[in-house]
Amino acid sequence: MKQVLENWRMYLKENIDLDIKAIDVLLENSPIGQWNVLSQAPNNTVYELRIGEQNYDVVFKKKTSNSPIDISFNVSSKRDDPSSQFKMSGRQEVFLILNSIVGIMKEFIKENPNEKVFAFTGAEDTLGSGASSQTKRTRVFTKFVERIIRADSELKNQIADISDAAWAGSPNMVLVKLNGWNKQ
Repeated sequence: MKQVLENWRMYLKENIDLDIKAIDVLLENSPIGQWNVLSQAPNNTVYELRIGEQNYDVVFKKKTSNSPIDISFNVSSKRDDPSSQFKMSGRQEVFLILNSIVGIMKEFIKENPNEKVFAFTGAEDTLGSGASSQTKRTRVFTKFVERIIRADSELKNQIADISDAAWAGSPNMVLVKLNGWNKQ
């Protein structure tokens, strides 16, 4: 029995390592879409991201002077539908979308060098009810974002911390803090 358990542990470790390597290959080799600034106002920049025939809105919004830049993205055709805030496109392009958003983030950082904290917010199981823990979708998204950012040659040396905001009652918010950020 002990040998069976040991063999099972080795099998799981080998397959998990293979899955992680496969994800890294997909992230590193995924192309990025094309984007342009759709609108720009103080504390609110909207990029239009085009991937194939699909357009996405990528919004960088600062709600107050001390808040992080909130990064959100959605299918452009659902722009005016508040109930679609966390709907997925269903196009199976997660790596392409995330790599593109990190590309847009790098451009935004170059244009706004004083901004040091960014936030991505994932969907809660029941919108509006408040979550007490991260959803599976947010956990997976967080790992992808962290892997992409830490693997990027331009960003990896700028990152001070990537963590969730569970301490603030927002477990589905992922914070990306750049070097030079200050607690306020």
